[in-house]
Formats: sequence, C-alpha cells, structure tokens
Amino acid sequence: MGRLVVVVLLLGAVVLLLRPLGDGSPSGWPIRMPALIDGGGTVTVLALGLDRRGTEPARADVILLVRIGPPGQPPAVLSIPRDLWVDIPEQGEDRINSAYVWGELNTGDGTVLTQRTIEENFGVQVDRVAVFDFACFEHVVDAAGGVTVDVARQIVDQTYPTEEGGTTALVFEPGPQTLSGERALQYVRTRSADTDFGRIRRQHQVITALVEGLRNPVTSLRVGFTMMTRCPSAGTELSLADVGLLGAVVATSGDPRFELLDESAVSPTVTPTGAQVLLPHWDQIRPLVAELFGARGPR
Repeated sequence: MGRLVVVVLLLGAVVLLLRPLGDGSPSGWPIRMPALIDGGGTVTVLALGLDRRGTEPARADVILLVRIGPPGQPPAVLSIPRDLWVDIPEQGEDRINSAYVWGELNTGDGTVLTQRTIEENFGVQVDRVAVFDFACFEHVVDAAGGVTVDVARQIVDQTYPTEEGGTTALVFEPGPQTLSGERALQYVRTRSADTDFGRIRRQHQVITALVEGLRNPVTSLRVGFTMMTRCPSAGTELSLADVGLLGAVVATSGDPRFELLDESAVSPTVTPTGAQVLLPHWDQIRPLVAELFGARGPR
C-alpha cells in the first residue's frame, strides 16, 4: 500500500502518466533523491505522449518538460507545440515531433533522438525520458472517477481519428462536465475547433483536474492500482526509498506551474513543401526555459 501511495504522488508531481522505457532507454536518474531533498537539487523529466497508428512510426503528440525540485518550490511544466520547427541532430530542420519518427526509423528508438533534440535546442539537461500511451491515460482517468472540466465553448470535430485509421464525429457542449477516460482523451487531442494552442490549454485543464483528484487518498490508491495492473510496464526504475523521498518533496511543494510556448513565442509559417509549422522566437523562449529549468543555453 505504501508503494502505491508514493508512486501516485510521483505521478501527480510530474502531472503525467510516466511509463519507464524499455531496452535502449536512458539509464535512469543521475542524482539520488537524498541529494534532491538535502542539497536543493532538481530533476528534469521529458515526457512524451505517443500517437501510434498501426505499423507507422510513432509521433510525439504530447511533449512536456517537467521540473521537480528544489524542495519547497512547486513543480514546473512546459508544454512544447508538436509543430515547432527545430534542428533535429543529423537530420536537419523538421517539426519537433518528427524527432521520434527519425529515431525509430534509424535506430528503432525514438526517445534518444528526441532527448538530444530537446537538449540541443532548449539548452536543458534532461535527467529522465518517459513515455505514456493513450490507453493508459484512459484507464487512469476512469480509475480517478473521471475529470471535471469547464468547456469554454462548443467543440465540434467531424474528423476525429480513430484507432482503426478512420474518423468519427464528436461534440463537446459548453459548461462544466465530468469526462470519462475516453472522452477526456478526445478532449485533449482534438484540434479541429481551434489551434494547437487550444489543444495544449485543454491538456492543462485535464491534468490539473486529475492532479486535484489524486489529493484524495482513496482515489490515489485506486489510480496506483490501475497503473500497476492496466498499464504495461508502469512503475519506476527508482528504488522505493528514492520514490518515497521524491513523493515527500512533491507533497510539500504546492500546485504545479504550467507554462506553454504560446502564440507570442512562435510565428506560423508554411515550408516550401507545404507543411504548416511554427517558427520559434528563441529570444523569448530561452529566458523562460532558463527561469523554469536553469537552462544553460543551446549547445
């Protein structure tokens, strides 16, 4: 039971559903949790929500940088638009979510190249890379009893993609409502009604509601059990003592601080090949990244 509680605290802290990587993943956390608590250190996690359809290479549909620590400070979460135009090491310029595709195609592992892309463009040292899939997200939201959000305006998407490769129509009416796991996933993924920035803001809504639900001990236990039984490979490479100490830091650190690279930080453009992308304004982005993560500048 104690292990379930601290695992859920960890999940709530990074406000994502972490799933450790398999073979070929980064080798875990480079600092021990006692150093995090006693020495005022931080841990930076790159979290990737993968959109995988059939046999096609996966794309990172959700890209989050998460900072935990130093003790006493709330966790920080930075959402990065998937269409951000960046330099991908050894590939050239492309959308940032394509780094995962190139990594899978070239080495069979998209996480390493995505981590390099983030580090070299944003100047952040990533301590841990984690992925989560959408089925796990649905299970966890259902285990939490759903999430309650206030839909600002009607959302209609006539071509929402299905797992089978087709499309379906979906509608969200305005006003407060509690969403099941399936509906919550639709809510955070659809972008037909607005831009990718609207999608990211809806993600923040759902994450905040989920974290709030995890404050209930019974809900936390139920979600932790679901993670262990319904999400393949869910868990952590940390020792139980490490996870417990990290959970203690999070429990006393306050609500996460959410930031996103919004319309003021990018300029929409179209590439010569017709791709709609977002050009980054690094003079605005890098000071924010440095504030959140203590970044050292691009490599």
